[in-house]
Amino acid sequence: MNDGNILSTLTIILRWITILNICKETIRTGAKRQEPLNPRKYRYVKYFDDLANDNNHIVAIVLFKLNVDEKGNTIENNFVLTAYQKYIRHRR
Repeated sequence: MNDGNILSTLTIILRWITILNICKETIRTGAKRQEPLNPRKYRYVKYFDDLANDNNHIVAIVLFKLNVDEKGNTIENNFVLTAYQKYIRHRR
């Protein structure tokens, strides 16, 4: 592997880390709305002013589940279904 490939790989990794941090911030501090047809599913939305193209919000969809292990203990199994950038016009 040459220096160009290593630099390219590191750049991709840094971009993914940035994307993951933005998604985490959206879930931690964004507006949260429960989906009406699936009460275990939530939509998080947060404004950002430095996204690609004209997008200005990150939307993350999270599903909250509970599983039971073989000993009968309840285990959380929450996960992000998807996250994406979106342009949302500001209301006046």
